[in-house]
Amino acid sequence: MSRRKSRNARRCQRVRLGRLRYDGSKRKRGSKIHLAVDTLGHLLALHVTPADASDRNAVEPLVQEVQSAPAGRPMVSLPPLDAARVALHMAMLEKEVSNVELGRLMSVDEKVVRRMRDPRHRSRIETLDAVLRMLGRRLEVSVLEAA
Repeated sequence: MSRRKSRNARRCQRVRLGRLRYDGSKRKRGSKIHLAVDTLGHLLALHVTPADASDRNAVEPLVQEVQSAPAGRPMVSLPPLDAARVALHMAMLEKEVSNVELGRLMSVDEKVVRRMRDPRHRSRIETLDAVLRMLGRRLEVSVLEAA
């Protein structure tokens, strides 16, 4: 798929959610469509929120929908580092801990926490494991037979 076509494929039609809302940071009015796709681009889950809703709040419903997939629906395996990032995000949402609060708990700057959560940044899995333990979680890696 060409670059132009893939850019157009990411643009979605607006979905009305009653009154149009405004996202000040992105300067958009309407709604946001959050997608969970596998590595081949197949749709796994979809969640629509008003434009003024936080993007962080859409992650949990997407993850729960993907995890509660019916039998026969293909499941996606994540690399350990990405799975640890998702677990960290879910733990932060559950405990209602912000990046700043987690930084204080770790005695580091908020930027360090932001980089640790960024999938484009190469974090160390040992660091993510230590942070998850601070939040009351344990990282476990399993090896299964290839299908």
